[in-house]
Amino acid sequence: DGAHPGNRVQLLRHLNGHLVVVQRGTLGSDGSVSFTVQRHKRPTTYVVQLLATPRHTGARTKVTVPAKGQ
Repeated sequence: DGAHPGNRVQLLRHLNGHLVVVQRGTLGSDGSVSFTVQRHKRPTTYVVQLLATPRHTGARTKVTVPAKGQ
């Protein structure tokens, strides 16, 4: 059935060998969510995870934020 406004989304990052939640958000009425992160000295890859609900399965994708100054 697909995602709906209000569904929960998590932003995760690998830290010390573990995937940890760094922010949480909810889908807006337009189906989007925004996270603000600081840029680091190296490119940083995050996992964006849509949590499963009784109406749909979960989904995840990766996004890489360029290093500071790039």
